[in-house]
Amino acid sequence: MSIEPIKIFEQNYTVTPADISEDTNQMTIANILQKMLDTSFGHDHHLTKEGQFFAPLLGEGDTWVVTQYTIDVHDLPKVNDQLTITTQVVLANSFFVNRYFTVSNEEGLLVENHSQYVGINIESREALRLDVEALKESGIIDSSLKHRFNKIKVTDDANQLSEVIYQIQEKDIDYNHHVNNTVYINWCLVVLSDEFKQSHRMTHIDVKYGQEVLPDATVKINTYERVVDNQTTTIHIIENTDTNKEACQIQIDWQPR
Repeated sequence: MSIEPIKIFEQNYTVTPADISEDTNQMTIANILQKMLDTSFGHDHHLTKEGQFFAPLLGEGDTWVVTQYTIDVHDLPKVNDQLTITTQVVLANSFFVNRYFTVSNEEGLLVENHSQYVGINIESREALRLDVEALKESGIIDSSLKHRFNKIKVTDDANQLSEVIYQIQEKDIDYNHHVNNTVYINWCLVVLSDEFKQSHRMTHIDVKYGQEVLPDATVKINTYERVVDNQTTTIHIIENTDTNKEACQIQIDWQPR
């Protein structure tokens, strides 16, 4: 048992064939995000259970929901890679907790992720006010890594590539009883052609979640493309057609392989 709270928490993971995309023979972003989430759960357990350093920020019947991601992709892991995944808290206030993640293998840094979370009550779906004073006083928050999230916008020079209607399936729903946050990214990749994905690699991803999508809903995925010099950007706007509200905005930067 640690005598002090761990500021930078890490877990190790060996990439399996189940983690790999058939399009690229590399680990999928969705699976990387899931491993990051597992690592943050491990850090939370260490802070609130293992060492009893802090009282949990959430109560029984509450859960964390991600609101935004900024992901820099230097390279993607391959099968059998030995990964080290780290996480640390970089901001905490009454409304949000932000984390910074890294994924590395023996050769160096592969993926960085800035993420923002809000606590909600599972039954009411309402956001919670967080008591983070003890967390702030502990000194484990590294505010030097605070991050400003980018705005996502369909600009005038973007061309629409497709519009896809999709019915939510049971496999899309997570333990929080809404669409798993990694599913949105999968939807955006599926609508892109195999030829494009095989000839390009993603370098940066911005994600902003809007109104959550619950079981039995239908979504519309509008995909746009903008090409400037040698860089292609795809913008994906996902709308809940049952409520006519945006569920998610995703912007992905690509470069030729």
